[in-house]
Amino acid sequence: MQYQAASPDEVALVEWTEEVSLTLVYRDRQIMRLRTPNNEVEEFEILLIFPFTSESKRMGIIVKDTATEEITFVMKGADVVMANIVQYNDWLEEECDNMAREGLRTLVVAKKQLSQEQYDDFERRYNEAKLSIHDRARQMRQVQLTLEGDMQLLCVTGVEDKLQPDVRTSLELLANAGIKVWMLTGDKLETATNIAISSRLVSRMTPIYQFKPVKTRTEAHNELNNFRKHNENALIILGDSLMTCLEHYEQEFVELAMMSPSVVVCRCSPTQKAAIVHLIKKHSNKPVAAIGDGGNDVSMIQAADAGIGIVGKEGKQASLAADFSITQFSYVGRLLLWHGRNSYNRCASLSQFIIHRGLIISVMQTIFSAVFFFVSISLYQGVLLIGYSSFFTMGPCSC
Repeated sequence: MQYQAASPDEVALVEWTEEVSLTLVYRDRQIMRLRTPNNEVEEFEILLIFPFTSESKRMGIIVKDTATEEITFVMKGADVVMANIVQYNDWLEEECDNMAREGLRTLVVAKKQLSQEQYDDFERRYNEAKLSIHDRARQMRQVQLTLEGDMQLLCVTGVEDKLQPDVRTSLELLANAGIKVWMLTGDKLETATNIAISSRLVSRMTPIYQFKPVKTRTEAHNELNNFRKHNENALIILGDSLMTCLEHYEQEFVELAMMSPSVVVCRCSPTQKAAIVHLIKKHSNKPVAAIGDGGNDVSMIQAADAGIGIVGKEGKQASLAADFSITQFSYVGRLLLWHGRNSYNRCASLSQFIIHRGLIISVMQTIFSAVFFFVSISLYQGVLLIGYSSFFTMGPCSC
């Protein structure tokens, strides 16, 4: 049996439950059936689904057990948002940090039992919000928030984010070519640090400077002064801290970050990714290429001078929005350093040819007009000019 989902993490979790004898045997928009370790099939009615968004960083579902009539609200999401939703505990943050240090992508799962009266009241208010003309999304979100509180913590999952083949050599090749590489990710700081080291975006001999979380102008000023003393280190910074620095010290931060051998921005939203691309284009005056493989990278890809989308387990959203589509990250080196260089040379040859072609035609027409007392007669016929331009312009493109 093969599973399909919007995220590879979801497929990995469902495949793991199958290994422990809890199998998803059927699923549509209304019904979900599970086979338990006792080889019994339990059926659940899907009442409501709250899809994942990059702003909420969580998703939920309300199901009803057809046998017991129990209604359950189940939610999974990032630990930073789920920590404020679940009941108090003393192990969630520690376990998430331990998994993050191992390079695992963590998800927190929680549930809440609902009575029939509670669900009916919620459904009524939720349907009213969906029918609203003004601020529909905000009103729906406000109604959903009434359920998201005092939830029972079930578990924390960790999924390994495996690197594609030849990622390390590709990053080293780009660095040797003088290309600065920034990694923008939504993962935790510990996970992003582990991935940056394992992919050799940050070499093991390069010290790492972790930019402390800042929220005020004074904190940003002090931390920038500390980073100025370590500007030869690789920089790792949270997305919120980055936006605080850009709000008060945009020029200073960009100058220091440009001197760093590599930059890693973690807990970064899609909007922040696009803002960082615009920032680099604004202050560096150099072309920027953005590479992504998921829907969260679409805004960043569209904001860059050259967008490169990778077709993978995250889907084809990034590749459809990009200028170039590849199937592996390792192809980036060949795309930029070989095909990119050839394209640059061909464009330069074509530009020089067009300049010389126009110059020769103009000079000949000027001499002809001067000899014949500036008579308004064209030296070359229109068909000859079009044929000459079309035929000889194809020459540099095919070389």
